[in-house]
Amino acid sequence: MKTLAVKLEEDVHARLTVLAKLSNTSLGELLKLAAEKFAAEAGTSPEFKAKAEQMLRTADREARERKAAIEALLKPLEDKPKTAKGRATAKAPGNGK
Repeated sequence: MKTLAVKLEEDVHARLTVLAKLSNTSLGELLKLAAEKFAAEAGTSPEFKAKAEQMLRTADREARERKAAIEALLKPLEDKPKTAKGRATAKAPGNGK
């Protein structure tokens, strides 16, 4: 479980406090229930679903890119070209000679 601190305008806080009392619950529990309801209802919205699907595609692409970068770091040095001193070779641009 995570803890969340929320700043509310005084009038909103006052109204929520009254609602919590009328509901015979705490302000924290009222906010938790409201957040859960919002999250459940947002999942049925076509707009939110489209955004979530795009976010998922982006997350998948970024994860593949990170994985490839990590795999490249872990490749044995023997797989990379070396000079006589063990340093990687780099071809200098030339004039074709």
